[in-house]
Amino acid sequence: MNNKKLNILFLGAGKKISLIERFISAGLEIGFNLNLFSYEKTLDVAVSKYCTIIVGKKWNDSEAVTDIKNQLVHNSIDIIVTCVDPAIMLAAKLKDTEIDVFIPSSSKEMCEITYDKSKANEWFDKIGVLIPQKTGHFPSIAKPKKGSASQGIYILNNELDEKYFLEKENSSQYIIQEFIEGDEYTVDAYVNRNREIVGIIPRIRLEVIGGESIKSITKRNEQIISITEKILSSGEFVGPITLQFIISHENNLPYLIEINPRLGGGVINSIEAGLNIPLFILKDSLNMPVDKINKWKENLLMARGYSEVFICK
Repeated sequence: MNNKKLNILFLGAGKKISLIERFISAGLEIGFNLNLFSYEKTLDVAVSKYCTIIVGKKWNDSEAVTDIKNQLVHNSIDIIVTCVDPAIMLAAKLKDTEIDVFIPSSSKEMCEITYDKSKANEWFDKIGVLIPQKTGHFPSIAKPKKGSASQGIYILNNELDEKYFLEKENSSQYIIQEFIEGDEYTVDAYVNRNREIVGIIPRIRLEVIGGESIKSITKRNEQIISITEKILSSGEFVGPITLQFIISHENNLPYLIEINPRLGGGVINSIEAGLNIPLFILKDSLNMPVDKINKWKENLLMARGYSEVFICK
């Protein structure tokens, strides 16, 4: 019987059943059973099928870090995995406290930069990465500086749209850029604890609901892979990283839209293609070698459906 165990705390796993199942499979592959926990706003989440749910503080609560630290001790947690944008800074702060838990998280400074789109764009400019430019022309796009999951975005096609936006929102909390029509790419990547890039897989977003990809296909775009390598080598990135690009229909150039130092919503597509991030995280936590992957499945289509979880109240 296998008695080796690892305790993992997910921050906001919520609906990510497939991701949880991949972690369980990865654990078995290296001879470990996993005890899984997820820090959530409510007990009523789908991952309760596999995880013990910890109802915690709001992500922006000043006591959230202390509360999570208490949970780490109480549940003998070995690994923390971040699943949602608001928890990124919490993971970085926890990592800064030098607790005896493996946290595949980028540096606090890098997380602060990427969480604020205004700061992120300044950093992208500094390292020489092409991004959509500020513009006084239409069409343009207005995005919250600290938004996520495509929430709060306005497409401004004319002066009427702009007037409506300015009446509804505080424009100082937004960035306004040129609107670029093109093919949207998500890139999933993993950087090991030694800051070595393990793998990069781009995928075209074919269908999106609520900011999360429900249909995508892996594509080996060497230009995007090269830019991603440049970005990940320029900052203090560790763990799973998700980047968003758009390749312009007008000039065929890839523009970086944003970067999130966490697991992407559609990362299952890349995991199935060969970027086994759950396995990489487990190996990294155990100081096992996490070697670079060079081969992966191209043109692998992921199409998501619905599956129900029932909870007796």
